[in-house]
Amino acid sequence: LHAGYFLYGDSASTKFTNYQFFRGSDFLYYSNPLRSFQLLGPSISTRMAFVQLTAVQHFDGFFLNKVPLISKLKLKEVAGGGILLLRQNNFNHQEVYLGLEKHFRIKEQLFKIGTYYVAGRNYKGQVQSAFKIGIDFFNLNTKTWSY
Repeated sequence: LHAGYFLYGDSASTKFTNYQFFRGSDFLYYSNPLRSFQLLGPSISTRMAFVQLTAVQHFDGFFLNKVPLISKLKLKEVAGGGILLLRQNNFNHQEVYLGLEKHFRIKEQLFKIGTYYVAGRNYKGQVQSAFKIGIDFFNLNTKTWSY
């Protein structure tokens, strides 16, 4: 959950560099879903109140490991979603995604590559969907993935 409010947000004296910025989405690349949205379109900014809620759930093969031949692939399921609400222009954006990830190692470094199906609805009420591909690496210092 990430939320904020500018005390004098409606004021023209608020500098552009003080706005809250939300990263736009990439065409095919699945970026970190905890920090960005996959179907947002261009980057947007606001100087008014905002709420950003994102969630990711990794199932680590809970479903696919029960299927005999598919379990040998060692695929991992992931699901999640996000909501962005901006007071400015009553903007809202929602999206959900499902994906499959595969972990692999190159020398000492652990990576995961995934393919994801993303569906969402923007502030105009238009439904969008896309397939995305993402790659992430395991941080050996913190012992965590980025997402």
